[in-house]
Amino acid sequence: MEKFLNEITPKLLMKFSNEQVVTIKEILYSTLTKYDILPKTTELAMIGEIPRELVIYLASRQIEGLSEKTIKQYKLELENFSRRMNKPLNEIHTEDIRLYLYELKMNRNLDNRTLDTKRTYINSFFKWLVDNEYLEKNPCAPIKPFKYEKKLKKSLSDMEMERLRNACESSYEKAVIEVLYSTACRVSELTNIRLDDIDFENNEVNIIRGKGNKSRITYLNAKALLAIREYINDRDYDTKYLFEASKKPHNKLSTRSIEKVCRSLEDRTGIRIHPHKIRRTTATNLWRKGMPIEEIKELLGHEDLSTTLIYTNVDKDIVKNDHRKYLS
Repeated sequence: MEKFLNEITPKLLMKFSNEQVVTIKEILYSTLTKYDILPKTTELAMIGEIPRELVIYLASRQIEGLSEKTIKQYKLELENFSRRMNKPLNEIHTEDIRLYLYELKMNRNLDNRTLDTKRTYINSFFKWLVDNEYLEKNPCAPIKPFKYEKKLKKSLSDMEMERLRNACESSYEKAVIEVLYSTACRVSELTNIRLDDIDFENNEVNIIRGKGNKSRITYLNAKALLAIREYINDRDYDTKYLFEASKKPHNKLSTRSIEKVCRSLEDRTGIRIHPHKIRRTTATNLWRKGMPIEEIKELLGHEDLSTTLIYTNVDKDIVKNDHRKYLS
């Protein structure tokens, strides 16, 4: 009590006379004797304004192999959430999260797709807290996903793939397109392929630095193998990675360099193209030609079959024809 009154006295003297301050302090003292006044604390180990548990969570996701881009998104959203809550994690309730999401929707006019993404980030964090015994219960679990219209992302047609091939102006560009299409690998996985990861005799590529640092085998068709050999033959220097910079010290290419190839092809053809769209095209074509969905899942390196189903675009005509085929 005394410490509190001593702290506010200089501020009161700036506004009131000595006599008035004495009177105010007497009123405060007689009123506040009924209460305990303690310094404000969040009762959490904090790093700046962020709970220590959040820092550990982000570090663990990074160790699991989550991309830097995704880590930054998690960090931004969860730090904003943590600052808005401004209280210990074990005191955050379901209604706190509901109100937080409601405020975001009303104040920023967010659509349900964006809002559900934020809900997913929060739920993932609290689920991790429960799994790692920081909390007994996930307060976000009762909040159901927000409904929104899921737009089907289109894959490339056979004609568009041929136009992209014809638009390639170098063996490098052609190798990028053919390897992406044949292996269905992620762009980050493509940049990490070493020459010794490729088994030219068995037409296989060992992806060992992909998402989650897990290993899997994918394959090279004839077009991809030919494109790789032509690209390697055009280089006049020894390399460790499949795709490396032409200038010394010949570092491996970044994902931006691969994305730049796609932008150049887009400019030449007018076809909307990026590495992930080629990956989705491979999955769709494999499904259409009869590869079991479980095998496509393994090829893509997915943990969940539902993720693979999203990749395999299936148009209504195919479903209609198959329905007629199997039920006629």
